Amino acid sequence: MKTFAAALVAATMLSTAASAQWTGFYFGGNVGYGWGDSDSDVALSGQWAIEPAALRTGVTNLWSTSQSPDGVNFGAQLGYNHEFSGGFVVGLEADYAALNADDARLLPLTATSFGPTPTYGPGNSVDGKHMLAAKAKLGFSSGSWLFYATGGWSMAQVEGTAEVTSSGGYSKFGADTEWLSGVVYGAGIETMLGSNWSARVEYLRGDYSDFEYATAYRAGSTFVSPAYNEIITQDFDINSVRLAINFHF
Repeated sequence: MKTFAAALVAATMLSTAASAQWTGFYFGGNVGYGWGDSDSDVALSGQWAIEPAALRTGVTNLWSTSQSPDGVNFGAQLGYNHEFSGGFVVGLEADYAALNADDARLLPLTATSFGPTPTYGPGNSVDGKHMLAAKAKLGFSSGSWLFYATGGWSMAQVEGTAEVTSSGGYSKFGADTEWLSGVVYGAGIETMLGSNWSARVEYLRGDYSDFEYATAYRAGSTFVSPAYNEIITQDFDINSVRLAINFHF
């Protein structure tokens, strides 16, 4: 009986220790690679209304484009986990990442579907600069491993630019930088390295709202008056895979 009682006490102590290994605050750093998609949709108005519909369609189709921003990202995270008996884990985390995810294109003077003249040289760029996120975490532990899903609110700072020149001397440029609200979600696997340190790999997807900006005439442009107007609608979504190291208090 004494041997059985001692074994029972030992098993209880080990179970308590195991159920508490993921409980507590942590902070750390991360580095990864991000890739996304971003559409630049151009809408024409103002003096464009006097131009043939086929020309307007040709310019819109030539200038509007899809881009694939990508780049190496890095940042930091701070969070808290609570592990319940049975290995059920819930948590909260805030993180920041410098995205460095950009893409650009600039075409030479190109014929549109309207015809061989006039020709247009459109350009577009997108640059995802920063991301902030506040996420919830839900997972389970198995020994020294933690498997989890995560999701929450996010903001991303994104810059968009658009420009165009024409064989007739038309020259416009527009740019805007906005903080876009959105959601972020994903999943990860984390393992204890011993003592207070852990390492993890995580996939995240961020979906963000659109923003709009207008072009303006550049110095030396023809057709300054009456005004030809262009509005660019830009969206931004980003995927990332990150490696992270955390220190647990």
